[in-house]
Amino acid sequence: MSEAFEVPSPHEKHLEHTTEHAHGREAEKLEATSREWDQKSEEALHQHHRWAQAMTAIQIAISLTAIILLTRKEWLKRMSYTAGAVAGVLGSLAWLHL
Repeated sequence: MSEAFEVPSPHEKHLEHTTEHAHGREAEKLEATSREWDQKSEEALHQHHRWAQAMTAIQIAISLTAIILLTRKEWLKRMSYTAGAVAGVLGSLAWLHL
């Protein structure tokens, strides 16, 4: 028994090559789009972290202020002012997208 062996025609080879080339271009476009969205995601995450840092500093300043009201310590008041200033700087950096 002999099995039939079919040789592809030149037209079929050309179609196969053209299809592979088209898929390559499409893959490159998708890769470029993926890199663009990845960059946007990194920027958004950086800004989110900056806002989170500012909010943490604000919460520390508020907590220190509550302790100051109970203890009346001057050095603790200065620490609270410093934490508030740091929160302001971090909030400004977040606002300016830096």
